[in-house]
Amino acid sequence: MELKEGCKASIYEYASLERQNTAAITGLYQDYVHLVIIELTGHYERLKEAGETEWSIPDYMVTTLEEMKPY
Repeated sequence: MELKEGCKASIYEYASLERQNTAAITGLYQDYVHLVIIELTGHYERLKEAGETEWSIPDYMVTTLEEMKPY
């Protein structure tokens, strides 16, 4: 999957737009949503700087996001 679209899709996979809005308005799951956005956009930037064109998430990151998922 293309880098930018892949990152966006992954963010929505772990923190849908509804979850993001709820976190922003009520604070519910705010820490997790923030973690998802920061980690995945940071990973995107590292891949981009390395010249990668395909999106991928390292296994350790998938494991962490899945284990920490509060919903």
